[in-house]
Amino acid sequence: MKITRILLSLITVTSLFVSCQSDDDNSLIEPVSEERIIVSHEGASVSGSTSIISLDLKTVNNKFYDTVNEEELGVFQQSIGFNDDKAYIVVDNQNTITVVDKVSFKKQASITEKLKTPRYIAFANGKGYVTNWGDTSLATDDFIAVIDLASNTVESTIAVAEGPEQSVIKGNKLYVSHKGGFGINNRVSVIDLSTSNVKEIETLFLPDEMVLVGDDLWVSCEGTPVWRPEGESIGGLIKIDTTTDEITSSIEFPLGQHTSQMVFENGNIYYTVSNEIFEFAITETTLPTTAVTEGAINGMAIRDGIIYVVDAKDFASGGTLNTYDLNEEKWGTPVTVGVAPAKIYFQ
Repeated sequence: MKITRILLSLITVTSLFVSCQSDDDNSLIEPVSEERIIVSHEGASVSGSTSIISLDLKTVNNKFYDTVNEEELGVFQQSIGFNDDKAYIVVDNQNTITVVDKVSFKKQASITEKLKTPRYIAFANGKGYVTNWGDTSLATDDFIAVIDLASNTVESTIAVAEGPEQSVIKGNKLYVSHKGGFGINNRVSVIDLSTSNVKEIETLFLPDEMVLVGDDLWVSCEGTPVWRPEGESIGGLIKIDTTTDEITSSIEFPLGQHTSQMVFENGNIYYTVSNEIFEFAITETTLPTTAVTEGAINGMAIRDGIIYVVDAKDFASGGTLNTYDLNEEKWGTPVTVGVAPAKIYFQ
């Protein structure tokens, strides 16, 4: 996001940037530009962390939150949500959401009560809506925590089906994909934010990533893999009309193909099957058979024709961030980030 305040804030925290070092060398890190990438790492044997990286990947600030605040957040850092001038770091195993200034990442508050395995956060009307798995051994205690952003407290909860995952807000409705937590599910919940009433839309199994295109909500459904005790099932891309909350299109993958990542730009959905990235125009009715490119992908984002991917490697040492230029059809040079990188954001 191009805002003058970012530059001003960066100037005020220059000393913090200069003292921060990249994990892949010992050179001092200069302040990043006003446009930057934020990578959230789950961590594993070590704490989750956040990296701040310039768009050209030339400046890397690993363990940025840790350096600024002289503390770690613990495992697993699941996601980061951005609202106004704040960022909300969700750490599921710690049952915490840490509120920071979205530029400097200086800690402002912690939300620690009434959360149980939180996953993702969405925002509307001064509230934060957080998906929670609850006790992962139970299928009946999952919920959405409604946070008053003024007081940083959970003011109410909304019971939902097992394994609520990612969420999208359209108008006064919250759409939640239910991948199933440690189990499996095949639901997208539609929550009326005025009444907290919940409607469920049955989908293919393991719905996860969602993108909103006008009034259409596209949902990638992974489908259950062959090793699941329930047996293998077909995945695909489904389209939900948010005016009627009905499925208007379901495009299935061949049995044995299971998607994981999905992003959208300029009328095209980019999704992964195994280590391949495919391009699907939303005006089409059949899936492509030839991949755009391939590579190890644990997380993916897109901006201005550049696909950004993170590779978690062995989930114990530093992962990498790399780019693929769709126009030039070539990969960039990867940079080392933290342990178990998972989510990529732009600011």
